[in-house]
Amino acid sequence: MGLLTATAADLPHLVQTHAKVMAMVARPESAADARLRPVFALFATNRAYAGITFVWLPATDNAPAGARLAAPFFCTYAQGQLVYSDTLTTEQQVRGVLHALHARA
Repeated sequence: MGLLTATAADLPHLVQTHAKVMAMVARPESAADARLRPVFALFATNRAYAGITFVWLPATDNAPAGARLAAPFFCTYAQGQLVYSDTLTTEQQVRGVLHALHARA
């Protein structure tokens, strides 16, 4: 499916209309975003994760906590329910959270 770019207002609809969602919130100009977003985009095109919708939400200064967001924030949802939410800074951490979501029924 590829990586979707959305806003915070779009996220509830995406969570309700897709069985599994993994979202990344990051400041577009941050070094952490530059490092992790390409990896996140690769996961989004990997056929092994075809059942997961990947969403990137660019943090803006007018969004809640947007100006204070120091590291990318990730959250996962399964069947409309929040499963995980925290900041992640390495590919290995992102991969671990993704594998946990993928393993959920």
